[in-house]
Amino acid sequence: MEIEGYKWITGKVIARSWGTEYRYTVEKDGEHINDIVMIPDEKTSEADIIKLITAKLKQIDVAPDIPISPEEEKEKEIEAFLVVKGLLEDGQNYQEIKSKAEILAEDIQWQQ
Repeated sequence: MEIEGYKWITGKVIARSWGTEYRYTVEKDGEHINDIVMIPDEKTSEADIIKLITAKLKQIDVAPDIPISPEEEKEKEIEAFLVVKGLLEDGQNYQEIKSKAEILAEDIQWQQ
C-alpha cells in the first residue's frame, strides 16, 4: 500500500466479534506507528482502507507542542497587553517600545 508521507511496513485484516479491524504499521522519520482502524467488512477495498488509515494518521501523528519557558510566556502576555494599550503594534517586540519622550515628540508633531 502507498500512504503519502509514510513507508508502508505491514497490514492485516482481522475479524473480531465486535467488527472487522485492519491492523497496520507504517514508518515515518525512522519511527514506527502501529495502529488499528475499523473497516466495514473483510471485502473493503484497498483504496477505502488507505483513506481510513490516512484520516487516522492525521489524528495520531501530530507534532508535539514545543514547550516555551515561563519567561517567554510572560513576555508574550506583556506584548499582547501593550498592543491592546496601543503602546506596541501587533508583531512588534516589547524591546522596541518607545520612551515617553518619543511618544510625546510624536504627539506634538501630530498635533501641528
